[in-house]
Amino acid sequence: MFGAAPSNGELEAAASVASWFGRLASYRGFAFKPSYGRIPRGNAIVFLRPGMRVGSYVPTIAGPSAQVIRNPFDGFGQLLLVMGRDERELKLAAAALATGRGTIGGAAASFDGVRIPTYARYAAPRWLRSDRAVKLGEIMDPRALQGVGLPPGPLTAAFRTAPDLFFWPRGGASLDLRYRYPSATWLDRRASRLDISINNQYLRTLPLAGAAWWKALIGGQDGASSSQARAKVELPNYNLFGQNELIFDYNLILGTKKKCEGTLPENVHVAIDPDSAIDLTHAYHAQRMPSLATFANAGYPFTISPDLAETVVVVPASPDLGIVEAFLAMMGRFGDSTGAATTGVTVTQAADGDRLEGHDVLVIGIPQTAGASALFAGAPVRIENGRLRVVERNPIERVFGLISPYGDSDVTETNAFLTTAARFEGFVSFRSPFDSARTVVAMLSTDPTDLPELIQGLAEQRINAQVQGDLSVTNGEGMRSFAVGQTYWSGSLPVWMRIGWWFSERPLLMALSGLLIALLLAGPLYLLLSRQQRRRLGSEDAA
Repeated sequence: MFGAAPSNGELEAAASVASWFGRLASYRGFAFKPSYGRIPRGNAIVFLRPGMRVGSYVPTIAGPSAQVIRNPFDGFGQLLLVMGRDERELKLAAAALATGRGTIGGAAASFDGVRIPTYARYAAPRWLRSDRAVKLGEIMDPRALQGVGLPPGPLTAAFRTAPDLFFWPRGGASLDLRYRYPSATWLDRRASRLDISINNQYLRTLPLAGAAWWKALIGGQDGASSSQARAKVELPNYNLFGQNELIFDYNLILGTKKKCEGTLPENVHVAIDPDSAIDLTHAYHAQRMPSLATFANAGYPFTISPDLAETVVVVPASPDLGIVEAFLAMMGRFGDSTGAATTGVTVTQAADGDRLEGHDVLVIGIPQTAGASALFAGAPVRIENGRLRVVERNPIERVFGLISPYGDSDVTETNAFLTTAARFEGFVSFRSPFDSARTVVAMLSTDPTDLPELIQGLAEQRINAQVQGDLSVTNGEGMRSFAVGQTYWSGSLPVWMRIGWWFSERPLLMALSGLLIALLLAGPLYLLLSRQQRRRLGSEDAA
C-alpha cells in the first residue's frame, strides 16, 4: 500500500520486499496487489513517510524502521509498516528486512547503521558455483536422496545454474555420481539398472553390478548390505537450463521368482551419495542475445547481478496499479530465481542515455517520457496506430541475414500475424542503444492492466517454454515467438575460443579458409624447396 502513485524510491523499496516474498514463496506462487491511499482488509505491507497515518494511528518515524500492528480495518489482519523519513531511509528499511535472515525479532525494529550485503556477478545464492564442483549434499537435504521399498521410486535433485553457461568444445557439465544399492542374493544384478534423466530427457543407464567378490566370501549378502558404484555422467549443454531437475530411477529386478510364492524382500534401501558432485568449472559465460527464453526462465541478463545492481527499470510517469503490480511480480520472480533480494535495482521514468549506460534495461509498459524514442531507436519493432509492427531491415542487414548460420527472419509473415490482432501484449528484446554490451527487455501492452497476467503466465511451464527469440506475443492460447532483430553475443570468451566457435558455425567458410591457408603456405614452401633443389644440383655439377 502506498499513499499515492509511488515515487521511484518507493518502488525501489517495494522491489526489495517483493523479491523477499518471491524467494520465500518460490514454486508456491505469489502475486502483489498494490493499493493507493487505502488500507485493504487482511494482511498488507504499508510504506510510510512522515505525515502519513494508518487509520487513527500516526507512527513516530525517527529513521529507517519497521513495525507490525493490527489492521485497524480488519481485526484478523496485520500490517507490516516499512518506514523512513525520506526515500533513502525507506529503501534501507526495506532492504534490511529482505536481507536480515534470522536477525530481526519483536514487533518493531530500527535499522540505523545497517549494512546491506552486495553480490558479485554470477554469485546468486541459488545458482551452482562454477569455480569448484558442488556436492549434491550442499544444495539439498541428503535424506531426499534416499529411497526405501520395492520399487523405491525415483529420486530427484533440483538445481539452478546461470543460463549463459558456455561449454564448447566440451559437450556440457559433468556429474561425478556415486550411488548405492542392495547387494543381497535376491537381486538380479544383470537385469537391474539405474536410469538417469535430466529435465525429463533420458541421459544414461548404469548397471548394478552387485557386491565385490571379496564381500561375497565374508558373507552378509542376504541382509541389509549394500554396494556402492561410481560413474561419470555428462549433462549435455542443450538440456541445461536456468532450472533443472536430475531424476535417478532405480529399477530393481527380483532374481528368484518361484511359483506360488509372493514374498518380497524387506528393508530395501537405495541412495545417491551426497558426495556426488556437479562440475561446472570448465564453463565460460557467454550467450547469443537477444534471448527471451533465458529471461523467462531465469531473469537473464538482469540476474547476473543477483541484487540487480546493474539493472535500470523504466516505468511510465505516475504509474497506475497495473504497471506497479507487474513490476512487483517481476521483482518477485527475480528473487525466486536468484535467492537474493533486489536491493540494488534503480527505477526511473526518464530513458536518458547517461542513466542507462552501463546497465541492462527493463521497460514495463509503453514509456511516454523523454528519451523513449531514443531507447527504442534500435528496436526490431515499433508501435504504429496502436499496433505492433516489425521494422523492415535495410539491404545490408538482409545480405548478412542470408549468410548468417542462424538464417534470416520473415518480416512479412511476422507483420501479418501482428496486424490481425486488435490488441497485443508481449515481450521484445534488443541491444541497448546506449551500451552495446547491454540488453533491453520491454514488457508491452496496449492495456496496462493486462501486464500482471502476462508476468504470471511465466509461472506456467507450458507458456514459459513458448517464450523464445526476441519477440514473443500472446495469441489467446499462449505465446507465439519470433526472431526478427539482429543477434549479438553477451559475455566473455577467450579470443581463441571466439575464433574457433565462429568457424565451427560456418563449415564451408572453414574449409575455404583451410584451402586458402594451404595455398598461401604452398607458394613459399615450393620456392624454398626449388631453391634447395637448384643448390643441390649445382653442387653436384660442380663436383
